[in-house]
Amino acid sequence: MEIQCGAEVIGNNGRVLGTVSQVINDVYTGEPRKIVIHRNSAVDALFLSPKDIIKVTDTKVNVNVDVDQET
Repeated sequence: MEIQCGAEVIGNNGRVLGTVSQVINDVYTGEPRKIVIHRNSAVDALFLSPKDIIKVTDTKVNVNVDVDQET
């Protein structure tokens, strides 16, 4: 799974959560451990784990999170 910084993040309700600002990889395996999502709202960032990801393309990341679940 190759997650690109700047990719749009879409929640499971179809709404945009923000964009990927950073991918934090495991030092030993190189696998993603956390994905930082930049937002333009009261919440500055979301931290998601790989288990939250449903699908990754070059420009989008679909996640199993609702906008209402982030608080």
